[in-house]
Amino acid sequence: RELATWRRGVGDAIAKKVCDEDYTLSTDSLQIEMFAEARDFTSPWSFVPLETGPLLAILVIFMWALSVGDVLRVSMDFMVAVVNLYRSQASDTFSIGCVG
Repeated sequence: RELATWRRGVGDAIAKKVCDEDYTLSTDSLQIEMFAEARDFTSPWSFVPLETGPLLAILVIFMWALSVGDVLRVSMDFMVAVVNLYRSQASDTFSIGCVG
């Protein structure tokens, strides 16, 4: 939204200098930095024909999913342990002790 407002307020010459990353523009350095970051986010890697940003986003989502899966597994293990503990206390045949 702010970039659209900025673009409506500047001429084509200033916009071209921003796209060319001309740092002689003292008042538009924020727009130059934002443009450079957006370009880097969507530029392909030299050895992989995929864009950098989407590939990193997929990697982060995959790692997050693995983390959530681990938490779910631990939660399920805990619930199974609680159920087994309840069942063992309700049973008359369960006892813990040394055999010998």
